[in-house]
Amino acid sequence: MTPTNFLSTRFLPGPFLVLVGTAGGPRYEVMVGDLRMASEVVRAYIEEAGIGVSKWTGGPVFLDKEGPRECVAVVSYNGRIWAVSSQRGPEGQYLADRELEYALEG
Repeated sequence: MTPTNFLSTRFLPGPFLVLVGTAGGPRYEVMVGDLRMASEVVRAYIEEAGIGVSKWTGGPVFLDKEGPRECVAVVSYNGRIWAVSSQRGPEGQYLADRELEYALEG
């Protein structure tokens, strides 16, 4: 599926917290400066841990700010970064809106 719209990251300043982990396994929070780095962290974690696509639960990306967390993006298994869907997965996980992909600039 090809996204219909690309979103600019220019107006989405970091830093961010990206969550990486597997279904039923430990989850880790990693601070990153931008969405490109979030993608790199996800891909490195997947490769280092030898995770297959069926075990990947998605890499939600949150603004690093005080107060309630706001999920602004989801990193997919292949490292692409998507806007967050208004729907949630069966276990409450954040899902990617496959119509809105962030274009990594620079």
